Amino acid sequence: MAKSVLFVYEGEKTETQVHEVFERHYFSSKQTSIKVAFGAEIYQLWKRMASEEYLDVLEVLKERALINHDEIAPLKRGDVSEIYLFFDYDGHTSLSCDEDLGSMLDYFNEETGPGKLYISYPMVEAVKHINAVNDFLDTVFNIPDGKSYKKLVNDETDYMHLSKIKKSELDYVVLQNCKKANYLVQGDRAPPEYQTVISRLSQGQIFRAQLEKHILRSNQVSVLSGFPLFTVEYFGQDALTALYHGR
Repeated sequence: MAKSVLFVYEGEKTETQVHEVFERHYFSSKQTSIKVAFGAEIYQLWKRMASEEYLDVLEVLKERALINHDEIAPLKRGDVSEIYLFFDYDGHTSLSCDEDLGSMLDYFNEETGPGKLYISYPMVEAVKHINAVNDFLDTVFNIPDGKSYKKLVNDETDYMHLSKIKKSELDYVVLQNCKKANYLVQGDRAPPEYQTVISRLSQGQIFRAQLEKHILRSNQVSVLSGFPLFTVEYFGQDALTALYHGR
């Protein structure tokens, strides 16, 4: 039996929509994937995992009353080739803890091991917080205003309906997020080379840059989605080259 790729999301609705858009435009229909909504913040996942040594994320998922629990229950770690986790920074919530998030990014750093974690700042809606008026590279958000972020994005986005986004538009979103990560970490507004993405724009490096340049300094985050960087890392140099040729 072919091994599955497991995608773990914080929520059910928006994250599933985002995944479906990326899956439709970039993934092969032959790939076997399982999508799971954890239904809580990343900090709750970490609290459970930290409570017991050597606890696997798959075991934590089995403990929860997931919508597709019957699909998850029989899975063993050997049935899953890769695990990817997509969660929000959620700095405005009572459970948020930057120290814990740093530990999580250190732990979830290998998709074929414990899993690889991608963070969206401030939350998943960042993937469509792009418009023709504002320079996305300079877009920041006040952390305490987290509850109003979704409305702000809906008011400002050029991509209100993700399900209708075209391949060329999604390519642009991915490219802008790659440039944003490069600017955040290295101060370079140019599109990064693939080797730069792999070696200098890891999720841990992005978080440390967020912490140093925005979170601790002004209680803000630089708006950035985790999905685009995952796409480039997953599909490799050819994918990034194709984006540059299409811009």
